[in-house]
Amino acid sequence: MATYTISINERTKEGRGIVEYLREKGLIPTIKADNGAEATRRALKEMREGKVTRCRDFDEYLKSVK
Repeated sequence: MATYTISINERTKEGRGIVEYLREKGLIPTIKADNGAEATRRALKEMREGKVTRCRDFDEYLKSVK
């Protein structure tokens, strides 16, 4: 069995089609697109629970993290 490395430009219609075909065949993994949604949910939950540090300005923040 051989391994090939190719470059596909996913910005083109043909490139997107090739990548979609390879994903359907299971040859390349499907990427889960989170776009930071889970991190945002965790941050909002921490804020509601009071697990945040509130600072008036950046200097106060620097003092709190030292």
